[in-house]
Amino acid sequence: MCLFKHAGEILLSIVKSIIECVVLFSMIEMHNIFFWMGLSQINGFYQRYSTNHK
Repeated sequence: MCLFKHAGEILLSIVKSIIECVVLFSMIEMHNIFFWMGLSQINGFYQRYSTNHK
């Protein structure tokens, strides 16, 4: 019984660390997506601005 409880605690800590990694990774990915979206929007504005002022 004690061994089973210990294994459960280990499993729980592994699951927690996996969830933390996934959350961290998804947050980084979201930042990248927002970064590239913002970059493409800025690029689009710049292109429109430069074509209007030629």
